[in-house]
Amino acid sequence: MSAVARPQDASETQAIPLLCAFPLDKLPLLLQRILAAHTASAFTMDEERQLGEMCGLTEAQVTALLKLLHSIFAEAGRRRLASPVLAQELQALGVASATCDIMTQLWVQEQTKYEAVLVERSSHHAPTLLEAQWRLHVTMADTATKGTATPTALFHIKQSDGEGWHMQMDHGELHQFLTQLDAIQDQLDALAAAP
Repeated sequence: MSAVARPQDASETQAIPLLCAFPLDKLPLLLQRILAAHTASAFTMDEERQLGEMCGLTEAQVTALLKLLHSIFAEAGRRRLASPVLAQELQALGVASATCDIMTQLWVQEQTKYEAVLVERSSHHAPTLLEAQWRLHVTMADTATKGTATPTALFHIKQSDGEGWHMQMDHGELHQFLTQLDAIQDQLDALAAAP
């Protein structure tokens, strides 16, 4: 399963009891701040220190708790979990019922905005294609091919981040690549046509 159903590291596992013990009257504010920030660093170092003092947590415990909450919501957003599914996964983690209820109630309110920001961020960080050039190259003969022509396609692709790619494909590799591109195009067309 995912990070929602399984903590990714020991600090997240240790943070589950901290989450369950967190004051319920202060939990909504903490969660709203994390959901509004959309990043792992929703708090300044001074705010994290104050949070630790308020709840009797060490710096490491505050860090682990915030990391756990960010991980839960980021994974829920990536997987577009409905609140009942999120509730089941939180219960599977061992999150207390009252804490789970608050988390799922806030997820219902913030899910659409949170997922929209995830989509926007993921699409803005991807470099775009600036230039694509190609040419054919034919090796007429060498000692390995015994006089048969071997055509290859040479590609140079340049991205907006400055990175360039050079590729060489024979007929079979190019056919397989184009088949994969056709499948991608079909999926994009289907998504673009959806209401």
